[in-house]
Amino acid sequence: MPQESVAREAVTSKEWWSKFEQKAGKRWITWVGVLVLFLSVGLFLKYAFENRWLGPTGRVILGAVAGLVISGAGERFIRRGMRPLGQGLLGGGMAILYLSLFASYALYNLLHSL
Repeated sequence: MPQESVAREAVTSKEWWSKFEQKAGKRWITWVGVLVLFLSVGLFLKYAFENRWLGPTGRVILGAVAGLVISGAGERFIRRGMRPLGQGLLGGGMAILYLSLFASYALYNLLHSL
């Protein structure tokens, strides 16, 4: 009987590790990747803005297009059954869209006339 309980504990330990690995691989790494993508896009845009590569309207349009593309990719992954990755991309795309709208209103006064 004692050998049976040890075998059950070993199986339970393996199952726990497998579930943890799936969670870490699917969710945590996805969110870390989205955060890194978000920060890298932000830093690149900061560099581009400081060097005056784009005007205010171009900056807002570029951000909106990027947000829509990333959100669309997230929606596509959700439909293909890759829900955690899709949700991560969708959330990242929404964050980029939010920043674009915020910048157009608060920084560049592009939406004050509406």
